Amino acid sequence: MNKTYYRIIMITAIAFVLGIGVKSLMSSPTKIAVVDVKQVVNQSKDVAELRKLNQERSKELQEWVKNKSAEIEKKAGNDKKKGAELAAKSNEELVAKQQAMQEEYAAELQKIDDKISAQMADLAKKEGFDIVFAKEVVLEGGLDITDKVIEMVK
Repeated sequence: MNKTYYRIIMITAIAFVLGIGVKSLMSSPTKIAVVDVKQVVNQSKDVAELRKLNQERSKELQEWVKNKSAEIEKKAGNDKKKGAELAAKSNEELVAKQQAMQEEYAAELQKIDDKISAQMADLAKKEGFDIVFAKEVVLEGGLDITDKVIEMVK
């Protein structure tokens, strides 16, 4: 009988403590911020530099294709079979170069995304926000901190 009585008292005490904890969590206001992620990305100097670098790489690749085409014409002459073989080999090389360029771009973009996310998290923590949502997913409410984040990424 004493064990049963002791268990009932412990369960009641635990329920009481949990009830107080849940009530205090529910009664404290949650600070919510929103960020226009597209606008932040468009204003990011790192993203602008990456785009510029990608454009330069694309121009280099176009120049490579132009030179390779001229080289194929010179080597193949009127031999269509040889020209087709050289073109096929060049196409494989081109696809490999394009894939490497895309993978490098994606990796660099991921690094920038991680950096921006860390900057947003730091700002949210510094300003006491509990939650930060992308503005696109919030119908109404939340304090817009987009301009502050843009200043951090410029």
